[in-house]
Parts: sequence; structure tokens; C-alpha cells
Amino acid sequence: MLTLKSGKYSLYMIDLDEANMNEADLDQLEFEKSKYSRSEEPLFSYTHDDVKGKKFLALHVRGSSRKEVLDRNEKQFVYFLHEGGLYSWTYLNEDSKKDKIKFVSETSSLQFD
Repeated sequence: MLTLKSGKYSLYMIDLDEANMNEADLDQLEFEKSKYSRSEEPLFSYTHDDVKGKKFLALHVRGSSRKEVLDRNEKQFVYFLHEGGLYSWTYLNEDSKKDKIKFVSETSSLQFD
């Protein structure tokens, strides 16, 4: 989940493995919904200036899942689409939180397809 407050974007983690609504038993649905919460602290933050003041359009995140038998290295790849540009950030470890958002490419797209 991405929030914007006072010119600062903050990315929070939601554990979708913990709150998998598609696999939830109807009796367990309310219990499962309670697990669907964001992390207390942002996983990553960047400023409006870091993206040249461009409007946020879309977000795409791909991370490790406990369901994947072989991939347990906990990496997360995040792509931020702002007007006119695609940006990225990769979570490798706790020090990654200090990294800057990286410009990937100019784009005229308004969404991820």
C-alpha cells in the first residue's frame, strides 16, 4: 500500500499470504480479514521531489511468497508509475530502506498492462 502525506510517499507491506481471501474458509473469513493489515513502519519512502513532482499513477510489486518452495530469499521488486516516468526500488535487506528510488525510463503509459 502506498500513501502520500505532506509530499512524502510511504510504501507499507501487506502480507497477502497471511490474508489469502481466495483460500479462506467462510467460517474463518472474519478472522482472515483481521490479518489484512499493513506494517506499522513504512518499508520504503520517497519524496514528491524524487519523482520530479509527477503525479502517481500505478504501483506493481512482486515479492517472495511462503508458498514458493524454492524462493525464500525475501526480495521485493517495486515499480512506481508516475506521469511520464517509471521508477523502481528493490528490497534486499534492511539497508535497502535507505536506498533512493531509481528512474528506469520515460513512458507515456498511464497504467501497467
